Amino acid sequence: MPLTLSPALADRFARIIALLIEIVAEQGVMRLRDGPLTLLIYNRIRRWTGQFLARATVPPRPGENTPRAPRPRSAPPAVTPPSAPPPSAPPPATTPAEWPRLPGGHAWLLRLMQPTAMSLSQLMALLHEPEVTALLRARPQLSRLLAPLCYALGMPPLPFMAATRPSKPAPEAANPTDTTATAPAAKPPRRWRPRKFPFRRNEDLLFRLRMGTPLPAF
Repeated sequence: MPLTLSPALADRFARIIALLIEIVAEQGVMRLRDGPLTLLIYNRIRRWTGQFLARATVPPRPGENTPRAPRPRSAPPAVTPPSAPPPSAPPPATTPAEWPRLPGGHAWLLRLMQPTAMSLSQLMALLHEPEVTALLRARPQLSRLLAPLCYALGMPPLPFMAATRPSKPAPEAANPTDTTATAPAAKPPRRWRPRKFPFRRNEDLLFRLRMGTPLPAF
């Protein structure tokens, strides 16, 4: 079972990503015309794929496939109320421009730039190679590194990458013959509150003013 990506497949993966980045740059200039968003997409793809290649071309680290133990939660520190409110800071002279955000939703990159479908087909063909499939099965952490890119391109779920997204356990169905099951607590009755206005809501205030009816002081 291979534990590293061969140089030939690594070079093939790099060429696929180079084509994808070239399409992103071209579409960003021609259609999107948004420099900060195009640069953000470019850097994000480079980071996802760079981390994958850096980890896939070297042997796994000791304990890489071992699940992490949950961190112990410490008690929150006691907060003492301040004696006096701190002085408010002066407002900044200039407000910095808001940074762009990546679009959300499945296949957001494919919807934003349709020519990226060329890279999607090539990437799916690479992931279905027996060596790459065995590598992703043996090292699920590599699948997690590729998951954002596959999600952005709208790749259908692959069986050898299903372990990266654990499914939530289904809630157990209540047994009708079980007498120990606790029934849902009944809601308390609504408390009656006095009306704020002495007239009904469907009465028009403007009509009362026109008729000369004095309004009570609120």
